[in-house]
Amino acid sequence: MRGCRHDSPLLEREIDEIAAAVSRAVDDMPCHGGAKLAAIVLGGGYGRSEGGILRLPDGGERLYNDLDLFVFVDNHMSAGAARIWREELDRLGAALSQEHHVEVEFGPLTRLGDLKKLSATLMYQELRLGWRPVWGDCAAVIAMIRPIPLNRLPKSEGLRLLLNRGAGLLMSQQKLESVHFDREAADFVNRNQNKAAQAVGDAFLIARGGYLQHGPERLNALEHEPDFSETALISYRAALEFKYAPSAEPPPREVLAARQKVVVNELLDEFADFLAHGGGRYDGTFLNRLRDLAKSILFFRFFDIKHLFFTTRLRLSGILIEKLVEKNSDTTYIIKKLDRSYRRLVEKSGSLTTERFIALWQRMN
Repeated sequence: MRGCRHDSPLLEREIDEIAAAVSRAVDDMPCHGGAKLAAIVLGGGYGRSEGGILRLPDGGERLYNDLDLFVFVDNHMSAGAARIWREELDRLGAALSQEHHVEVEFGPLTRLGDLKKLSATLMYQELRLGWRPVWGDCAAVIAMIRPIPLNRLPKSEGLRLLLNRGAGLLMSQQKLESVHFDREAADFVNRNQNKAAQAVGDAFLIARGGYLQHGPERLNALEHEPDFSETALISYRAALEFKYAPSAEPPPREVLAARQKVVVNELLDEFADFLAHGGGRYDGTFLNRLRDLAKSILFFRFFDIKHLFFTTRLRLSGILIEKLVEKNSDTTYIIKKLDRSYRRLVEKSGSLTTERFIALWQRMN
C-alpha cells in the first residue's frame, strides 16, 4: 500500500525508512515498569494513500504532510509509565522530524479499552479504512475499531471538523496580523486555509449523510450538490489539489490576507448550514451526554445559564464564530443566518481573548 496520492518511489522508500526507524527504536526502548506498547500505526494522509508530495524547484521531492502515528497501549499501563513512554516517543519524533524534514508526530497514548467509544469518530473510521503497520500487532488493534459506515457518522463529527479548522484560521489570522511574517508563517497560513476550505465541503457531506472515503469521491459528490455554493466548490477543488501536490512557495502575504476573508466567510456559512441540519444536537450515548455536561460546568462562567445544556463543542463554536467575525466578516449577516437559539449562543459567547479560546479548544475539544 503506497502512502502518496501520486507516484513517488523515492518518497515511498522514505516512508518505509521512517517506519522501520520507529520500529527499531521502540524495540530498543526499555519496558518501563513492565508496561509495553500494544501497537504503532501510521494513519492520516500517508496511511490512507492520500499523502502529499512537495515538488521542489530543483526537481527534487519531499514529504509535506505530517506523518500521524497512532500509539496504542495496554489497558493497565500506569500514568507514570505512560508519561515516560510519552517523553521517549516525543524525543524520537523530534529526531526523525529533523532528519527527514517532515513532522513525525506520535499521537496520544490510546488504551485498547477506549477503542469502542472512539469508533464513532471520523478519525478512527478513516484509520480503520486506511493504515500502514509500523510496530506491534497492528492488524489485531485495528480490528478492535467497530465498523461504522461513513454515511452514518455522528453529525457532531462535522462540528468537530469545523471547529478544528476554524481554530486553525484563527491562529492564521494572528500570524497575518503579526509584524514578523516569514516564509514559515506564510506556509502555516496557506496550509490552514486549504484545510478549512476542505472542511467546509466535508462537513456539508457529513450533515447530509453523504461523506465518502477518498477526496476525489467527495469532490465528485459536491459537484453534484445544487445546494453547495460555487465559490466553496472552487475552494474545495483547489484545497484538494494542494493536499496532494502542495506548492513549494506559499503565496505572498497580501494574497493570503485576501483569501483569509473568503475562506472565513465560507466556513461561517457552513457553520450556519450545518447547525440548520441538526449538527448542534447531542447524538451520543447518555453516558457521553453526562461526560459532556461535566465539561460544560468548566465553561459555566463564560456563558448564560440557559446555555448550560449546549454541548461543549457547540459552546466552543459560539466563541469561535464570534472571534472569526470580528475582523473578517459581516457579523449581522452571519448571525442572522443562524437559528435563533444558536444566534443567542454566539451573541452571549463572552469576551475571551483569542489565546484563551485556543487554550480552551486544545483542552476541551
